[in-house]
Amino acid sequence: MSNKQKDFSLAYKLRWIWYYLTKTTKGRFEVRHCLEVLVFIIICVLFLDVAIYLCHIK
Repeated sequence: MSNKQKDFSLAYKLRWIWYYLTKTTKGRFEVRHCLEVLVFIIICVLFLDVAIYLCHIK
């Protein structure tokens, strides 16, 4: 397998992404930011669900 083919393999890309997201400061920041956004969206959805439920009761 040539070096060029190795660069396009899925395993190579996944290893590189894993390294980037876990070992570099920019990658860790991106992971933390994505998790914060996900938690914020979940909290908003739960809050809206409770608000709709309470409005529907009355």
